[in-house]
Amino acid sequence: MPPPPLQSLHNHMVKLRLQVPVATFLTEVVVDRRDPAFSSPSKPVGPFYPEARARELAIEQGLVVREDAGRG
Repeated sequence: MPPPPLQSLHNHMVKLRLQVPVATFLTEVVVDRRDPAFSSPSKPVGPFYPEARARELAIEQGLVVREDAGRG
């Protein structure tokens, strides 16, 4: 049985009766924390929060938060 991140894909392959090896490649990228793109993110990353909690996190941790299609 593959490790948990691969388990869902592996289980789907088993359901389809396919014996296909499943692998994950993990990559890392180094970014400059001063990159201006961080002040205006274009894609959501992380969990969705209710508005009040998002405001708290923005103040407490200096996070940049934005409404995303009514999801949080």
